[in-house]
Amino acid sequence: MKQKLNTGGEHDVVGRGRRFYTYLQRPGVTSKIKRGLRARARRDGKRQTDERVWAEGL
Repeated sequence: MKQKLNTGGEHDVVGRGRRFYTYLQRPGVTSKIKRGLRARARRDGKRQTDERVWAEGL
């Protein structure tokens, strides 16, 4: 499933225009944004798993 991008920074990092933005050239900026993306993906995955488990009645 494709992940939804919430902020403009996420669009800048994942999108095609990444090389044009100068603020992404500073160290640690892209990694911080990607860290947030991965954390949200893990949180959403856990939420989906919990909903599925509760729906099955386990």
